Amino acid sequence: MEGRTEHTVSEFVACIECQSFSHSHVCIVTPDHPPMCGRERGQVKAAALFGATWHPYRRRGLKPRELREVVPKGRCLDPERGEYEGINEAARRLTDGVIQRVFLHSLSDFPHSSCGCFHYLAFRMSGRGIGVMHRGFEGQALNGETWDLPANRAGGKQADGITGLSAGYLRSAEFLKGDGGLVAVVWATEKAVEEFQDLPPSGFAAGRSRSGFCNSP
Repeated sequence: MEGRTEHTVSEFVACIECQSFSHSHVCIVTPDHPPMCGRERGQVKAAALFGATWHPYRRRGLKPRELREVVPKGRCLDPERGEYEGINEAARRLTDGVIQRVFLHSLSDFPHSSCGCFHYLAFRMSGRGIGVMHRGFEGQALNGETWDLPANRAGGKQADGITGLSAGYLRSAEFLKGDGGLVAVVWATEKAVEEFQDLPPSGFAAGRSRSGFCNSP
């Protein structure tokens, strides 16, 4: 299972468990894009295949739907940004047309939508590069933003320039590949940097000292 990638499987998983509070969100789970809530990919896929007994509160305005389903990935439309025909079709159907396209691995134009329980945020900082912030960070990013502003900008919807993510995706070989990957990250909180410590030197830390791109706490 660990050897599988988006390129070697024919189907992904879609989860809408968070739609009760994240109205325009559908989570697309792939071997290279684990769920931003921190669950294991296999756990989500098992629930899609075999069902789950626990169902959260559902707003009266939401249609009764299965919370998770296996979806065919379909034709790859953009291998760098991670756009797939089957994922676009599932996103349109599961968000009633609010989301038309999804780029799994890019912050630009049609990034993956965000729930409200993401562990990290990746966001574009104008003229600087990509920033990564852990949940509840108490300091400021290079652009002066604190946690609440980007979290509200991302939460519950698809927003150009920002997406929620998990620690597992920070370590993914496909991490924001359409934007340059780890080398495009110019600032991150110390907790995020710890996730990269044992990755190859060609990644996040290439050519930078720790003090040059991370803040505490």
